[in-house]
Amino acid sequence: MSGRVLSTLFFERVGDLQLIISGKDSPSASDWLTYVASVRSAVDADNPAKGLLAFSDGGGPNSVQRKQIVDAFGRYSATLPVAICTSSVIARGITTAISWISPAPLKSFEYDDVREAYAWTKAGNPSFGEVLACVRKAQQVCGFRVSKIT
Repeated sequence: MSGRVLSTLFFERVGDLQLIISGKDSPSASDWLTYVASVRSAVDADNPAKGLLAFSDGGGPNSVQRKQIVDAFGRYSATLPVAICTSSVIARGITTAISWISPAPLKSFEYDDVREAYAWTKAGNPSFGEVLACVRKAQQVCGFRVSKIT
């Protein structure tokens, strides 16, 4: 797996999709800056993700981190579909807060709706099976447990 396993999150670019997984804790400042640098590098190379799929068991970026990621996606942030899969009320609140500062289309989904969330990103590449395999590998490798991934 070529994804980045950090202490508070996992992220990987899979085809046209940026995948990010966090557990119950919010990302540390250093882990988040590593993620932001990766996104910024892809944007600078004019190869940004076409969609973002996030999974969270409750942890999520704070207000400073949310602004950092919007800034990292730059001109692409206005059109980048962001789907967040979570059963956490807190994470759904974070999703709402992000939508206030981001021009990007943003929507939260239950874990049972992973297929719908993936389709909503309109990334198209990779296949849903590849995304699911990556999520399952990330869970095994880094120990993040996102429940009910089907």
